[in-house]
Amino acid sequence: AVPTLFRLFRPKPLMALELPERKTESYKHSWLGSDRQTGVIRYQSEERCLALQLCGWIQKGPDIDVDPFLNSLEQGEEWERAAAVALFNLDIRRAIEILNKGAALGKGDLNLNVVAMALSGYTDEKDSLWREMCSTLRLQLNNPYLCVMFAFLTSEPGSYDGVLYESSVAVRDRVAFANMFLNDTQILRYIDKLTNEMKEAGNLEGILLTGLTKDGIDLMESYVDRTGDVQTASFCMLQGSPGDVVKDPRVQYWIENY
Repeated sequence: AVPTLFRLFRPKPLMALELPERKTESYKHSWLGSDRQTGVIRYQSEERCLALQLCGWIQKGPDIDVDPFLNSLEQGEEWERAAAVALFNLDIRRAIEILNKGAALGKGDLNLNVVAMALSGYTDEKDSLWREMCSTLRLQLNNPYLCVMFAFLTSEPGSYDGVLYESSVAVRDRVAFANMFLNDTQILRYIDKLTNEMKEAGNLEGILLTGLTKDGIDLMESYVDRTGDVQTASFCMLQGSPGDVVKDPRVQYWIENY
């Protein structure tokens, strides 16, 4: 079965995959392209690697290589998102290069050059003028990906609410971020909370978390109640749901009224 992120991080009996019991490893990862900052604690496990694949950040395989994903974002001229992903992978030089490329082409947010310049002066000193200036700049930016870059850089270790709860950033990107920077207790709490929020809002991005399961039906029900779009609900359930899910009275009603 294809795992869902919600089940992937539940205790063993509820996991969708029978993966070997492996302890999450934490390690201090150094910034690429800079020798001035202290390392950042990141987390890694087989489940987390699989979750990054489900989020589309990496391809199948043992290596965590985001270059193909970054290249695809640049080709799609998603400069702000690409720069944020590069920064989240602690490659500040790549993030600056992406922002400068977007600015040179006259694409993307008008503040790409300003953000690139700000990143080039990054320091992790808590009382620095840089930190104060960037906290102010963040409030003046409209693009959510540019905002979360500064939220990340000015956050305390392990406290990244400014990134995790920025609703304008794609769910898959926020979950991928959580996979790298939250410990096991934090990520389980976050996935639970985000899943419930997606279900209540009827946000189809939440299917990444629920899959086409009973939780997925609850999410889809909220979506139909909000939009009246039974066509999308019926199509999704017929295409990817197991038989017991399709038999749910709500799903049957959507199909009959399609």
